[in-house]
Amino acid sequence: MTSKLPEHLFADIGDVREKHTDRLAQTFALSRTYPPPFAKSRARDAPSYQEGRQFTFNLNFDAATVVLRHLYSTINANYRHSESIAREELNHPLLRFMWADFESESSSAAQTILRHEMQCADDPEGKITVSELFERPAMWNSLWARRPFQLTHPDVLGRPRGAKAWDVIPPEDTVVEDSLVAWEGAGDLGDHISSRFGRFSDAETGDQFVYSFGHPAIIRVRYQHTAQGQPLATYRDLRQIHVTSRQLKVVREGPFTTARAVPEKDTERVLYTLVAVVRCSDQAGEADRIRLYSVIGQPISLPTSFNKYVGTYWNIGDPEDPGRPYLLFYAQAPGDFSGLHEEPIARKEPKLATLTKTMRLSLLPKDTGAGEGPSA
Repeated sequence: MTSKLPEHLFADIGDVREKHTDRLAQTFALSRTYPPPFAKSRARDAPSYQEGRQFTFNLNFDAATVVLRHLYSTINANYRHSESIAREELNHPLLRFMWADFESESSSAAQTILRHEMQCADDPEGKITVSELFERPAMWNSLWARRPFQLTHPDVLGRPRGAKAWDVIPPEDTVVEDSLVAWEGAGDLGDHISSRFGRFSDAETGDQFVYSFGHPAIIRVRYQHTAQGQPLATYRDLRQIHVTSRQLKVVREGPFTTARAVPEKDTERVLYTLVAVVRCSDQAGEADRIRLYSVIGQPISLPTSFNKYVGTYWNIGDPEDPGRPYLLFYAQAPGDFSGLHEEPIARKEPKLATLTKTMRLSLLPKDTGAGEGPSA
């Protein structure tokens, strides 16, 4: 989103951070509660509402919100909320809406009105896609510019031809934008990402540069299969990737010398798991489709009422749909990672009421026996 909306529109949408001061509870709310269905009747109170004007809500706003909340739930809480991030979000309605309290029935009317105004401001024709919501300057200058989302380490080493010493040089202006990996399906995705890091030489000048892996919490990929002679990649091919970590290390050649950074010849392989997929639509008026997974690869059940932007009929690598583009999002696997789910979708999609009831029960105070005396 690029349009700043009046502040009063955000007053009654609720805020997960205010409702749940416990970060674990915030994480659960982000990953397990979702925007309520858009209610046209409630949109009548929106400032931009015009009687008789045709308005069809673009479900890609909700799909993008669900994916962003899920990605937020997988990263360290310090990287998803701070005073500087809060100031940054003031100019980004979508990033603010992402924190809304979707459990609160009393907030659903305000949430519908805000979504109506978001679309009127930035997508009056109702055609914007999830990819366009994600990959735009407003996001490159805010969310994707944060450290957990940068694929390449911000420090780049460079040295002129024939020189021995490496110097830290400013990164390219497109370092954030370039963190979106474009993959055509040739070879292994992890190897394709790893090939971005290491030592490179300028063919014309002979100058050398070292680009290092940034160990991001999230890796984002756009996959559209165009590689000739290569089989389509399926969920089982993409559910996990290994990225070779080529980094910088600081060395000191003697007790009285200045420490300097040099490229490290390491071969550590970092495991990432697929946590979100966006199936990009190719038809006007059809919403993009999403699918979510936990950081250990378990498919996450989404309410059946969301089938217009979820659905179970599609799969990555469908031979009947070979040119379909997908957005893939990977998170670092936990240290005790032990395996992955075999199937691309969950077998059961519970109703939203069931999920919210489960969350409410999980947040009730536990009986700690405070009324009893200490045991001997």
